[in-house]
Amino acid sequence: MFKDEARHNAWEEIRQRGLQGFASVLTPQAMRAAADAAQAPIGTSPLNKCTLVWLGIVSALYTTKNFVGVLGITLKLLNDAQCETPKLPKQNKKSRGKRSKHDPHGTSVDISEEAFVQARQKMPLEMWMCLLLVLSDLFQQRHPDYVYWKRFRLLMLDGTDIALPRYKRLLSHYGGAGSGEARTPQARMLMLASAQSRLPWRYEIVPQSCHEQTAARRLLGHLAANDLVLMDRGFWSYGLFWLIQQRQAYFAIRLRGGVTFRRLKRLGHNDELVEWTPRVRSKKKCSWAGLGLPKAIQLRVVKYRVAGFRASAVVTNVLQPYVPRVAP
Repeated sequence: MFKDEARHNAWEEIRQRGLQGFASVLTPQAMRAAADAAQAPIGTSPLNKCTLVWLGIVSALYTTKNFVGVLGITLKLLNDAQCETPKLPKQNKKSRGKRSKHDPHGTSVDISEEAFVQARQKMPLEMWMCLLLVLSDLFQQRHPDYVYWKRFRLLMLDGTDIALPRYKRLLSHYGGAGSGEARTPQARMLMLASAQSRLPWRYEIVPQSCHEQTAARRLLGHLAANDLVLMDRGFWSYGLFWLIQQRQAYFAIRLRGGVTFRRLKRLGHNDELVEWTPRVRSKKKCSWAGLGLPKAIQLRVVKYRVAGFRASAVVTNVLQPYVPRVAP
């Protein structure tokens, strides 16, 4: 599944552990917290929201199984892992017989694919988003070394295009690639993720007509103080820079060509403190011109060169070199 060897090995280890590998993370408390945040009751039916989450995980683990097989494995592993199991439907009294607890066939469950489709439609998107936030916060609490770098919470911002099924409603809403009858629906996805663990933290899925920087502005509004966001040059924007700085957060981005600075101070070898005053040719075309921002911003430019490549530079609003605290 993964080309990266480390990620492939981690995924194979997860597959070997089965559902029990997720039991310590997807706890009943985490499920309830996500459901409460999304204002979506978990429910008591066999296909309640907890079961739907587990079904999604088992479907990823057992890609060769059909719906009936995935459902059976899900219920069995939930029982083995001693997780919150769904309430099973009552069987007909005439056909119901006593089963031993050691019966290898387990408990029969009469759930059709149609019932699953109906239950999935009732599963709000907010439930998945809230669950992602709950799990991200839990990971941050348990594994701070994989989230923080020096004094910063290290995040990365990136975007990509997602191919969607060929439905007219999707094409109408999101837009697409190609032309004529060959045009296929395509959405734009932006994500803030933990840079070291690659764990998603916030994301947005928007139509192709929505500019990346517009969606990025909403994502960056979630930043906290001392967050450090790594961005590629496609997000070079005076407005985004000030948005991050106003939240007492930081960014690092590769220098874009054609940008000129006024040097204020030399901080070290290939390390300068500069001031950038962007040119505003048209307020109508400039997304930040009417926001009342200062005319200039102080930045730090750190130049570097990788063997075999052209010299480049990283631009950041971390204006002072990091000096670790020395214990008294």
